[in-house]
Parts: sequence; structure tokens; C-alpha cells
Amino acid sequence: MKRSRLWMLIVAAALSAWVAYRILQRRAAAGRPDARAGAALLPFDINDVAAIRIRAGAKSLDVVRRENRWLVASLYDYPAEYERLAGRLIELAELKIGQIVPGGEEDLAEFGLDEKSATARVEFEAADGRRLARLTLGKTREGRGGPYGGFPDGQYVRVDEGPVVLMGRLLSGFDGEARDWIKTDLLNVSAGVGSVVQVETGETAYRLKVSDGHRVELEDLGAEEKLDEAAARRVVNALQYLNFQTVADPAKSDEDLGFVSPSRYALTTPEGFTYTVALGGPAENGGRYARIAAAFAAPPSPKETAETKSSDAPPSGEADGETAAATPKTPEAPKETPEAVAERNAKKAAEEHERLSRWTYVLSTWAAESLSLPRIQLIAPPKSDEQGSDEKKAEDAEPSAEETAGGESEMGA
Repeated sequence: MKRSRLWMLIVAAALSAWVAYRILQRRAAAGRPDARAGAALLPFDINDVAAIRIRAGAKSLDVVRRENRWLVASLYDYPAEYERLAGRLIELAELKIGQIVPGGEEDLAEFGLDEKSATARVEFEAADGRRLARLTLGKTREGRGGPYGGFPDGQYVRVDEGPVVLMGRLLSGFDGEARDWIKTDLLNVSAGVGSVVQVETGETAYRLKVSDGHRVELEDLGAEEKLDEAAARRVVNALQYLNFQTVADPAKSDEDLGFVSPSRYALTTPEGFTYTVALGGPAENGGRYARIAAAFAAPPSPKETAETKSSDAPPSGEADGETAAATPKTPEAPKETPEAVAERNAKKAAEEHERLSRWTYVLSTWAAESLSLPRIQLIAPPKSDEQGSDEKKAEDAEPSAEETAGGESEMGA
């Protein structure tokens, strides 16, 4: 036997022995209870966290606390949604070490925890910049399922240089998306009866009004024009469930964002609130830039009602000349004066304006189109000659009311 072949056999035997040893070692470790099981996964108090830094692939996100306010630093210091952030920190604080993978740290790639394949790395920092811990998120574990496969029922994680831990749940919100840490709702204003919407787009402008029965009317509708009710309702309801995708860089100018000659949408409610949306140019990654303002002007007081009924009419409770026993009335609660209502609404509008007007938002394409629909798209297309001919034939085929009445008279005779 050649010496080179002998050496190859020796190396293969040694490698097989080492693999067998590692398998036996893992099995022995798995059979022993780990003293760390049940302990807190993250070794710090969540109240000490002043910064959360997420790196997920090419995405990065920094959420920091400044002057008792949580901000998304990587989104121009846009305010983070405190309830959502607090919920995530509490969820992390409640995580316990469950199943520890024996020897898992020796093959991190197998669990998606190495530098290259990690789903995300989350670093927690104190107010003085000191790192509290680093949490690495790895692969998910597929649970048992039916013929179409299972669903993820756990995730491999690692804290600092500690052991590989299999959590019995998935950790969400750490993929580097700013939307997962902010509140994207802007407005939810219904256009009730009496509301007026004014739209200015380019060289055209129009007004829509919501009348009784929530019927939408277009001012200056031509005699030969017919309103497309679906399109009109889309415009008047454009501020219902309005949300944004992201915010623009505050350092960019009006020219950069297309606000030199913006389109405008204004909804005025019967209570006196006016919400104005100015639409700029298209955003880089889709959608359209928008700025929002809110204001309030007290509507005119309602006119006095007609004169009361004549005193000659018998008052309620009288019958046949007899007066019924007076029923004691329950005293009504004092109503809020018009001045108090106006003051309260003005304060509400000022708060809304302060919240909305500080930022330039990016709206979805659909939302921006709803706010700037051209007038021509509110007009239903004229019926074709064939449609008109078919409807005329149908009308001719239907008997008139006189013909129907005449036929019934003959049958009765």
C-alpha cells in the first residue's frame, strides 16, 4: 500500500472519530439539565435602555431616547410610537432562556447566527453610550405540519457570545423598517352631510358638496354632464384612514420636493374644521410628497326657528276643556355654550396642526390620486349609440301606464 494512501486512511479515521466524539458529547450535554434554563435572556433592566440599534442586512435603524422622548434617529428624528416601543421592550424583558443548543456556538452558520447569515443584530445601549447587550436573531424553526408543510414555531437567538438558544416564539419588528416603530396614521375624517371639498389641480378647480342623504353634488355640473358617483365619493372620502409611507428629508427645499406649484385639497366640515393637503412632486421610491394643515373657523350660528304655535291652540295635556295633571319635568343638563364649543374646537385644530404641519409626508399613489382627481374623471362617460339604442328599444317594449290601465279595464269588462 502506498504511503500517501495510508495517510489518507489515517486522516479519514481520525476525522470520523472526532465527529463521533462530538455527537456523543452533544448527546451527553443534551441529557443534562442546563442551569441557565429559565433565566432571563437579556441581562439588563429595560429601564436602562436609551438606544436600540438594529442592523438587518443592508438596512439599519436607530431608535433613541432624548429628553424623555423616543425618536427614530435614522428617520430624521421622527417620533417613535411609544406604546409599540414599550410593548417590544416589555416583551424582550419577559423572554426566558428555554432550550439551549449544546455546542451550537461552534457552528453558528447552521442556525443563521454567523456574521453573514444573521437575520438581524440588535444592540441595546445605556444613556452613557455603554453597550448593555447584543441580541442576534437567526433562523426560524419549522414546526410539524400537514401535507403542505409546517409553520415557524421558534427562532434561534444568541446574546453576546453566549450559547445558541431556541426560543419558542418569533421576534418581530427587528427587520430594520422604520414603519415598525412609528404610527403611520395621519387622519380619519369623514365627510358628513354639509361638508365641502375643494380641489385645485393645475389649471382646473372644482367643489363637491355632501347633501342630504349623503348624496355628493358637483358645483357647476353641465346640463349634458352626469356625475360619476363612485369617483366623487372617492374624492370626498380621501381623508378617511389616511396614512403615510415615510417622511421626507427636512433639509430638502420646496423645489426638491415639488412644492413650487402644488395641487391642493381642502375639506371643510359643517363643524368648521378645515383640513388642507398640498401635494408636491413624486417621491423617489414611489408615492407623492404631501404637507397637511388643520384650521378651525366657527360656523355661523343657526337661524332662529319659525314662530311658535298660536296660543289659541290647546296646550299639550288638555282635552275636552280639562287640564291634565302637570307632570314634573326632569331638569336638563346645562348645554355647552357656542363660545365654549368654538374654543374647544379651536384648541383641537391647533393641536392637529402642530402634529401634522411639522413634516413632509410620502403618501401612496392611490391616496395622492384620490386627493387630486381631475374634474374630467368625475364625469361619467357618455353612453355609446348602441347603449342608447338598446335602452330606447327596452323603453318602447315596456307598456305605458295608460296601456296597462286600459288592458286591466278590458279584462274587468
